[in-house]
Amino acid sequence: TDEQIITMVTLAPAKTLNWCDRLGALRAGYFADLAVVLGDPLQPYGSLVGATEEDVVLTVVDGEALYGRASFLEAL
Repeated sequence: TDEQIITMVTLAPAKTLNWCDRLGALRAGYFADLAVVLGDPLQPYGSLVGATEEDVVLTVVDGEALYGRASFLEAL
């Protein structure tokens, strides 16, 4: 499923490396990169798996916004 695909690239590696206390989830104190994409809020995993470059509205790496639409960057 789409949810399994997302888990394979997020939580599963964290578990494999025994880093669940540092990454694999969006929580305070964890390392995280973030991609925000447009899509159907009722199907978040499918929207992410099916996203194209036009759907990407924000990317954040190590807490720094590297790319995004002006409205999203201004909101930070």
